Amino acid sequence: MHKLPDEMEESSSLALGLYGLLTVVLGVAVVFHFQKSEARLNLSVVSSVSSLLLLGAASLCSLYLPQAMGFVFFALSCYLVYRLFCSDGVLSPEGKAVLITGCDSGFGHSLAKRLHSLGFHVFAMVLQEESDGAQELKSVCSDRLTVIEMDVTNHAVIQDVRKEVAKQLNNRGLFALVNNAGVIIHIGDAEIIPTDAYKRCMEVNFLGTVQVTKAFLPFIRRAKGRIINISSPSGELPLGGMSAYGASKAALEFFSDILRQEMKPWGVNISIIQPGATKTAIFWEPKRLDA
Repeated sequence: MHKLPDEMEESSSLALGLYGLLTVVLGVAVVFHFQKSEARLNLSVVSSVSSLLLLGAASLCSLYLPQAMGFVFFALSCYLVYRLFCSDGVLSPEGKAVLITGCDSGFGHSLAKRLHSLGFHVFAMVLQEESDGAQELKSVCSDRLTVIEMDVTNHAVIQDVRKEVAKQLNNRGLFALVNNAGVIIHIGDAEIIPTDAYKRCMEVNFLGTVQVTKAFLPFIRRAKGRIINISSPSGELPLGGMSAYGASKAALEFFSDILRQEMKPWGVNISIIQPGATKTAIFWEPKRLDA
């Protein structure tokens, strides 16, 4: 028995209404999830991707499946979209602590503010506690943002900071360590760059990172966390005028690659980031330890 045109139109309208209702329910569920969560996700991206997925699912349902089966298939598609964006795989910052060096300005300063705004507990290491950048971070007045003065070249100071961080962590591990502190002493031909400049770059950019990593690695291992080392393209590519800085970053890259192999059995991830040339204090105020 064939359906009359009016009946077919009414049935189609009902199906579209049910599809629309499910889509609205999905949208409300996603928004509610991210309002409750401290994690942040670009909802415009979520809506765009999910709309495309659901549009494809609705088209398949209406073209190739009976109405009842199509509705069930579409409901399953909505559930899968929800799980895709709202599963436990979406990182929650709750209870996670991150330690960042070189937070007086530049990348470290911006990252400390950003991670704090997302809900992480941030230990922001600064070279000078009275610097403008340190004072700005302190003005946040949050128990999740701890500003500590630490020279990455001073072993004794690093050990004192380690004790302070351990006390605040209270047997919890560190979710991440970001080795950002760095310095450029001289830019010029290798022949005319003073030997002391090579020593200083190695002391800060390489040995400083090594010292900080060794001090806080037990906390990272406890949380099966990650270490992010801020390097540079000059550590991989020989750029003219950058022999002192490039050599220190090349050493950092090699250290990071080996550490990645050694930490794999412990579930610790090691990452290298190579930012391009950026207007930060490392170029404009070379004597400061800010990358």
